[in-house]
Amino acid sequence: MNNCSQLLKMNERGIIHDRIVYLSPLVSIMESCYAHEVDKENRDKDYTPEQHQTRRAVNVNMLVHNLWGGVQSRNPWKLVDSRFTHLQDAVTGAYLQLHPTNPLTGKVAKPANTRRSIGRYTQEGCRRAGEIQLWLYQDELAPNLSDVSLQALWHWENEQMVITIYKPLDAQKGSFCIELPLIGDRIHQQAMKFETISENENVLEDLVQQDDEYTDNKNLR
Repeated sequence: MNNCSQLLKMNERGIIHDRIVYLSPLVSIMESCYAHEVDKENRDKDYTPEQHQTRRAVNVNMLVHNLWGGVQSRNPWKLVDSRFTHLQDAVTGAYLQLHPTNPLTGKVAKPANTRRSIGRYTQEGCRRAGEIQLWLYQDELAPNLSDVSLQALWHWENEQMVITIYKPLDAQKGSFCIELPLIGDRIHQQAMKFETISENENVLEDLVQQDDEYTDNKNLR
């Protein structure tokens, strides 16, 4: 599962591409949790449709958290939060949070208005193989990506769950250096090719300021 010797030959993009293969089950888990939440909303008349929509992202996130901790307990991506779907790769230390896609830009989620959140999603571009520090994982040398924070962004489209993995450079500006679709099949995910993204091609204009309630809901996770 670990392939640490192979990882040592890769640049940062290649390592992340390799490690997100183990996130493939997230697609079917998200679909199940989303369907469960919508079904529950249809039976719950205490809230308006608009209120249900506001609550949905948080509820789905917590359902995914609970299901991942059970059926994916042996997955190298481990839960590191007691409530929400925050995962960390045991091999490389890369960190990932689950968010709904930003409806204003269709891309990376804005950070919460805290130093920790802003700092987590203000990062350098991807490194070459020789620039990555190493650490020990189960007595093997492995690349240390503990300073890398990823976003798994989701939205429901055409009756299916669409999830994309991003590495933001500056989430407040909407810039990123990695954009990888997550496929619900490990073999196809491993075989998928991706192109290098120029840092100047993906800066999204934040034309509309999100209100505090929206920002809080999207960054609780």
